[in-house]
Amino acid sequence: MKYSTLIFFLVFSSVLLAQNNNYGDKFPFNPESEKDAQFVLADNYNTYLFSHVNDHGMQSQHEVILRKFDQKNALVDTFSFEFPGMGASTLYNFLGMYQRNENEVVAYTHDYTGKMDKMEVHEIIFNKTTSSFSERLIFTHPIESNSKSGDIAFRVSENGQFAALVYTPYSKRKEPNKSMIMVFNSASGNEIWKKDVVFNDTNEKHVAVTNSGNILWVRIEKGFKAETNQIIEVTATETRQLDFPEKTALFEPKVFSIGSQDYFMAFYEDKSFGVQVGKFNRLLMYSITDEKVLNDNKIEALTQYKSLTGFSPSEITNVKISELIIADNSINLILETMYKAGTVNKPMFAGSSATFEQDLIKYGVGYVLQTDMAGKVINATTLKTSVGMLPEISNSLGIINVQGDFYINTGWYYGLYKPSQLNDLDDEYGRQLFGYSTLSDYGVFVNQLMHYSPDSRILKLARYHSDKTMSLMDMSNFPK
Repeated sequence: MKYSTLIFFLVFSSVLLAQNNNYGDKFPFNPESEKDAQFVLADNYNTYLFSHVNDHGMQSQHEVILRKFDQKNALVDTFSFEFPGMGASTLYNFLGMYQRNENEVVAYTHDYTGKMDKMEVHEIIFNKTTSSFSERLIFTHPIESNSKSGDIAFRVSENGQFAALVYTPYSKRKEPNKSMIMVFNSASGNEIWKKDVVFNDTNEKHVAVTNSGNILWVRIEKGFKAETNQIIEVTATETRQLDFPEKTALFEPKVFSIGSQDYFMAFYEDKSFGVQVGKFNRLLMYSITDEKVLNDNKIEALTQYKSLTGFSPSEITNVKISELIIADNSINLILETMYKAGTVNKPMFAGSSATFEQDLIKYGVGYVLQTDMAGKVINATTLKTSVGMLPEISNSLGIINVQGDFYINTGWYYGLYKPSQLNDLDDEYGRQLFGYSTLSDYGVFVNQLMHYSPDSRILKLARYHSDKTMSLMDMSNFPK
C-alpha cells in the first residue's frame, strides 16, 4: 500500500511540475482596435505589453499603450501617450516600433493635414525606469493635400542595428519620383546618413534596410502591364541598379546576411504554370553583394492547398516569410499563408453604422521550406496549424527560439512543438500541454505573442477572450 501511494505521489508530482502553468487575471483588450501587441522590456520582475490604437472617425483614438505586469501576470499599471499631431484635422499612421535597449521601447508615427499643408514623423520613447514617455520630431515636409501627401515607409534591419525612414512626396504620373532616405542607429536613434534619390521611370514596390545599413528597393516600371522589377541598392555614397532577370516581378523580399554578405529571398509568379497553382510558385535567393541569382526554385508545396483549407492556391493572397533561421548549414523559412475566404462588411470608421464591403482574409496553412546555403530547396514540410484564423485575432502560428531550438506555437490546436515532432501530434496535444485554466472562457491563444526567459525557463503566452479581454499565462520548466 505504501509502495502504491509513493508511486501515485511521484506521478502526480511530475505532472504538476510538467504542467506548472500560471494563469493571470483578465484585463481589457480589444483586438479590433489595439494592434501589434508584443512583449517588451521583460526582466526578472516585470513584463510590459506594447500595443497601439489608431482609430479615426467619431470615436477617434490615436495612442501608444504600455501595460506593466508583475511576476504573477497581474496588471500593475497602464501607460499611454497620444500620437503627436497638428490639431483636429490631423490624420495619422503608425509606422513601426522596436525595443532600443533594456529600458526603452521606441515607436514611430506619421501625421499629416491638408489644412496646414504639412506632414510630420515623430519618435515616441517609453522609459521603464522613469515610467514616462518623451517624443521628438524627426522629419517634416510640405504636402499638397491629404490625398496628395506622398508615401512613407519605416523599416528595421533583420539584425536590429539599423532603422530607416523613406519618404516619397506626391508627384504626377509622368513626373520623376524623388525619395528621401534617412538611416538611423537603432541603439541611439542618431541619424547615420541621409540622401535624396530621383527615379524617372519606376515606382516603389517594396523597400527594406539591410544588415549593412543600406536601402534595398524593389521598383516596378511605370505602366499597368509592367512585369519587370528593378533592384536598387542605395548606400551612403552611391546608388546602383543591380543586375536582375527581366520579367521577374517579386513579392516582399526577406533580406538577411551570411557573414558580411547581404542576400534576399523572395517569391515570384511564373505565369506559365497557370492560374490554378497560384501566384507564389517560385522562390529565388539573390546575392546583393555579388548581384546574381544563386538559385531559382519551383515551389510545389502549395499545390495541396485546397485539400488542407478548402480553398484553391489561386485564392492565396500572401505567403509571408515570417522567420528565416540559419542552422546546421541550411536555411529554414517559416511560411504563413493567407487566403481570400469571401467578403465581409466593415464599419467605415470606429463607431460608424455605415459599412463597406471588403475581402475577408484568413490565415491558411503554415510551412517550413529548408534550403541549402545557396537557396536550393531540399525539403518542404507542411506544419500542423490552426487554419482560418482572422488576422486581427491571431496568426496561424508563432515562432520562438528557445535555447537554440525553434518552436512553433499553434495554441489549443496542436500546442507548441518543434517541426521534428510533427508525426507525434494530434489535435489534443495543445490541450494536454497547456492545460485548462479556471476561467470559464478558455480563450484563443495569440500564437505570435510569446516571450521566453532563459534564466527562469519560463515561456509567457497570451490569450484573447470573447468579452474583449486578454489574459497572460506562464509555462514554467520549459522545455521539459
